[in-house]
Amino acid sequence: MKKALLALTAVVIGGTATANAFTLHERELSGVNIYPVIEKFNYKEYKNGKEIDKEDGTLKGVGIEFEGYEKFLGLPIYSSLMFEFLTGDTDYTGAIVDTQTGQETPYSSTTDNKIFRTRFEAGPYFRFNVGRDKEWQVTVIPAFNYGGRRWERDMDVQGRTQDETYGWIYWGGSLDLRIRKSKFYFGAKTYYHKNLGFHKIKVETDTAETTLDLGDIHSWGIELKTGYDFSKRFGVWGAYEYRYTHIDEGEMGDLGGVPVYEPESKTREHVFSVGVALRW
Repeated sequence: MKKALLALTAVVIGGTATANAFTLHERELSGVNIYPVIEKFNYKEYKNGKEIDKEDGTLKGVGIEFEGYEKFLGLPIYSSLMFEFLTGDTDYTGAIVDTQTGQETPYSSTTDNKIFRTRFEAGPYFRFNVGRDKEWQVTVIPAFNYGGRRWERDMDVQGRTQDETYGWIYWGGSLDLRIRKSKFYFGAKTYYHKNLGFHKIKVETDTAETTLDLGDIHSWGIELKTGYDFSKRFGVWGAYEYRYTHIDEGEMGDLGGVPVYEPESKTREHVFSVGVALRW
């Protein structure tokens, strides 16, 4: 992540030399992005570095993002507020553990998933033009991020229902680089997030329930986006995002007399979306 940020910073510095200096841009049109989402979801749990179970599948959903360009204390500020909801089945592959003997029996089933994500980000935006005729417009947005995630995981364990709900809030930062020529544009964004305060898992079975603390959560990703504006107020776009999330082993607890804990996990998500941009 640090190398990616340094590389992106080098591009920005190089562009500044070509264009002489950054310029603070006047207020742009604010707007809303509305889009469907398809996600390739891969989740794995580990014990002592060894994979013990996994979830694989495709989730589908919708998203909406509100974008604003305003001035605060004379400084142009970009802000956005995003909501996404995804749902779908994944294939669980793991094992059933006998709590008396510790013996593991291979087991597979289907899990019903619901994921809700929200994110707010804000930061100053800077703009300059490059090229022989200054035809390339470059915008850089370093931003603060704050958000949350909720994952409802409804599992079938040998005919018994086990519901797990993961939830956490996070904070972090992002660096967004946008390049435009006429009505076409391309963007690359990188970010890093870490859990802040609340990070829990609630486990419910037919006979018992408990709530435990998750371990520390680190997430980073990169998003590539391209689009075309038919007019000043309407455009279309497509995007790909790779997101990686690592959760450390959580605290030990009790579920109906059985000791339980949330193991270390790694989640890799490949997210594809297309949408329309409406501005006012």
